Amino acid sequence: MLRIAIIDDLSADRAVLREALERELAPRGAAFTIEEFASGEEFTAAFVPRRYDAAFIDIYMGEVSGMEVARLLYHRDPACRIIFLTTSQEFMLESYAVRATYYLVKPFAEERLRQALDFCFPAPDPSDLLTVPTKSGVQMLSRREIVCIESIARHGVVRLCEYSIESAATFAELTAPLETDNRFLGIGRGILIQLGHIAAQEGSDFIMDNGLRLPIARRCRSEVLRSFQAFALREMERGL
Repeated sequence: MLRIAIIDDLSADRAVLREALERELAPRGAAFTIEEFASGEEFTAAFVPRRYDAAFIDIYMGEVSGMEVARLLYHRDPACRIIFLTTSQEFMLESYAVRATYYLVKPFAEERLRQALDFCFPAPDPSDLLTVPTKSGVQMLSRREIVCIESIARHGVVRLCEYSIESAATFAELTAPLETDNRFLGIGRGILIQLGHIAAQEGSDFIMDNGLRLPIARRCRSEVLRSFQAFALREMERGL
């Protein structure tokens, strides 16, 4: 699920962008939601980290400018892609300071919007997809989105951040392609987690970033915690 915010004090411009986004996103096959904000103040009042995947921000607004909104996202939600909307290129250099993904000058051509979306949401590498057979057909999921996979009633259930998918395959069949992917780790019988989605460890449980609490089996607890610590260290070194 792609979550997109439009922050612009002109209702007509928000409507134009929403319609263009809906036309461009629908053929890409991904579910999406779009929320509109009429000012920087309205957005900052409702701001919650990790709520949006991308924010389209008008630079010229009221008391809270688009650049201030972008700085908030840069410091508190760096994973959110920033796309500036403006009528001039005056702030283009400043946009690099907040790692803006794209800069759309109004009125924009849809080809430019398409390019912005390609930068924000590049097509996944086929090797990073997991084939999930379901009763209604086959779904292709990005492995990055998978929080965990559980064995429930002899079937594998894939947990994502906001919803779950019940597979028609067994847990073993579903998780076999992930055995060589070092992002995934079994923490007990019928539970495979993605290490990057761990939000916290509390005692013998992992708290995942979708709020799910998963127990670490006693028989493999020491090994699991060592693997998690090694992963966390690698991620820390990568960020330095």
